[in-house]
Amino acid sequence: MSPARLTAAIDLAVSLENVAWTRLFLLFKGVSDEEMDSYAGSGEKEAVQFNWKDTVGWTEHCRDQTMVRIFETGIMDCT
Repeated sequence: MSPARLTAAIDLAVSLENVAWTRLFLLFKGVSDEEMDSYAGSGEKEAVQFNWKDTVGWTEHCRDQTMVRIFETGIMDCT
């Protein structure tokens, strides 16, 4: 779920300055036996080809130790 859609669904505010906030919500539908072969050998190296940082709204501020860094996660299993 994109950060914009997540923000619209869950309203949460932090009243601090210098906050790096990343919100990530995952929907897991399961993987069928037929789909398992397509994931064989996949890992971190294969994930690099996708621009996941833009998808989840990650920025270099997330590494800045002078900022308050919030990494909010939510996961729903839809199997």
